Amino acid sequence: MAEDRGASVKEIKPLFDKEIEGEDMSEFTINCPQCGVLLEASDAHVGLSVACPSCEAPIQVAQPLPEVPPKPETKDCPYCGEEILAKAKKCKHCGEFLDDELRKQRKEHAQISPSASESAKRRPVKEKTEYQSHPSMFRSNPIGFILALVLIVAVGLGLLILLVWWLKCLGTTLIVTNKKTTLRRGILSKHINEVYHSDVRNVQVSQTMFQRMFGVGAIGISSAGQGGVEIRVSGLPAPAKIKDIIDRHRRD
Repeated sequence: MAEDRGASVKEIKPLFDKEIEGEDMSEFTINCPQCGVLLEASDAHVGLSVACPSCEAPIQVAQPLPEVPPKPETKDCPYCGEEILAKAKKCKHCGEFLDDELRKQRKEHAQISPSASESAKRRPVKEKTEYQSHPSMFRSNPIGFILALVLIVAVGLGLLILLVWWLKCLGTTLIVTNKKTTLRRGILSKHINEVYHSDVRNVQVSQTMFQRMFGVGAIGISSAGQGGVEIRVSGLPAPAKIKDIIDRHRRD
């Protein structure tokens, strides 16, 4: 019985002698399970039972398993706990440096160069005008304006009154920027009074009934360094807006 089995095995040629023409076949190696010798095989031998050329033990040729590339070694980031490569010097998830030398260099650079936020705080803010206006003639005193027109028709004195009034309004300018409030008076001569928002102690707004109807009023500004009101102007359009601008910037 043993001889019949050996004869049937020997009827198959050794692996290295089998050739099939016209087919591209990949070669691979197998070990004899009996003697351990390394044998060369190809896709044509898969599924065949062949005899080992060395010990003549039967070998069932199976399809070799595909080579699986080794999985890269990984580790957990000590800062965020995410999985990263074992050789990583910086975590791709949280951005922390894992290399001691790189951490030292970043720390030295941070001490030498101020951060972007600190630079922004130190950068001077450009001054810009948020309000500028002259006192209004008719809206601040509609009754007086109408009487002046009547006097023009009656005796002509009203024209002089309106001219002086107009020059006074033209020579009075209130300018409110993001840093300070400036009052300029005069046409030929000039008088300038400034109060910085950071020094403002109180802002007063007063309006008569007619002024509220026409959207004008008086504004008064006092600072911590002075006892009284430093800036006072009557007949300005939108006095509440002036107060809002000053209050917003003096809280910054």
